[in-house]
Formats: sequence, C-alpha cells, structure tokens
Amino acid sequence: MLKSLQSVRLGGITQRHFSTRIDFDPRVNYYDILGVKEDATDQDIKKAFYALAKKHHPDTANKESGEKFKDISNAYDVLSDPDTKT
Repeated sequence: MLKSLQSVRLGGITQRHFSTRIDFDPRVNYYDILGVKEDATDQDIKKAFYALAKKHHPDTANKESGEKFKDISNAYDVLSDPDTKT
C-alpha cells in the first residue's frame, strides 16, 4: 500500500489529503495474514486488524515489526474494500 501526503494550495489555503493505492496480489492469502477464516465478517476482520496493528506498530514495537505492520495494513485495506475482497 502506498500512502502519500499531498498539499494543494487553493485560494490562499493549503489543503492536505492522502492518496491511497492498494497493492493487491492474487497470490497472497490476506485472510491468513490477519489470522481470520475466509468466511469472517467485516467486524471480525476489523477486530483482527486492530489487534495485530497494535502489536506490530513500529512506534510501539521493535523496528523489525515495520514490515509486518505494512503487510497487516495492506491485508486490511484489501479485505475492507468490497471491490478487492477475495
């Protein structure tokens, strides 16, 4: 997943927004990354994401957790979007 902060200046006011791109790979089982079954509800997916994100967030965990956090975030982005959910 790629997120970048972009600034736009309109009428003397600077507005900021994030652009998001989901990295979808059909070979990856995103359900396994989050540790949920394929018939999990949206609420189950969200609950699993928050628990894993809290555990592996690079600000609260060790530096090596950064890559795991990226994988967890990408899995949640894919599974929370009805268009990319497999």
